[in-house]
Amino acid sequence: MTSTISKKNGDREKAPPNKADGERSSGKGPRKNPKGDPCEFIDPPNLILAKVTHNPEMAKVRSVKKGDFVFDSGRLKKMSTIIEKNQTVCVETLDKKIQEIEPVFNLIRQGKTPQRKALLEKIQNINAVAKVLDHIPVARITLSLIKYLSKLPAEKTADNGIVVAHFDALFNRETLSVRLDPPTKMVLTALETLTNHALANSR
Repeated sequence: MTSTISKKNGDREKAPPNKADGERSSGKGPRKNPKGDPCEFIDPPNLILAKVTHNPEMAKVRSVKKGDFVFDSGRLKKMSTIIEKNQTVCVETLDKKIQEIEPVFNLIRQGKTPQRKALLEKIQNINAVAKVLDHIPVARITLSLIKYLSKLPAEKTADNGIVVAHFDALFNRETLSVRLDPPTKMVLTALETLTNHALANSR
């Protein structure tokens, strides 16, 4: 019994001392961490900077301020011009798409019912352009009308009053705030509620 205990104590004496906090053993000896934590920090590659600059070497840059990366002001200006130009084109396209539904509006005013499939296509086109522009009011108005026209049972005739209410909102889109102020939210919520109520009653 005595020899066993002494053997265990001898092994304990020969064991290496515990590493101090902030030290990590490696092939080259302990490495100290400035924060005193026995942790290893690995910097991930800067893939975003590499993609934006189209330069794989930029993945090694940890800080743009500390590195030798220089912004190309000329390219930045050129890209800004392209973005502004594309935005103008998209706005013009949106206006044009909304103008295309005016004949449908006139048809409804004459007491006639527009062809649902053709109208649905026009509204879907407006919705697509509104999403590109991130024009939330127009996107929500058209989405509400799309929901009504697509989910209304085929044997049911679309209520012209509901269609006209959405058209009025589209024709007066300049009065709606893209930041969704309270009056704009009220208009959008009213249209969506109108659509949901009409669909519920059509079953």
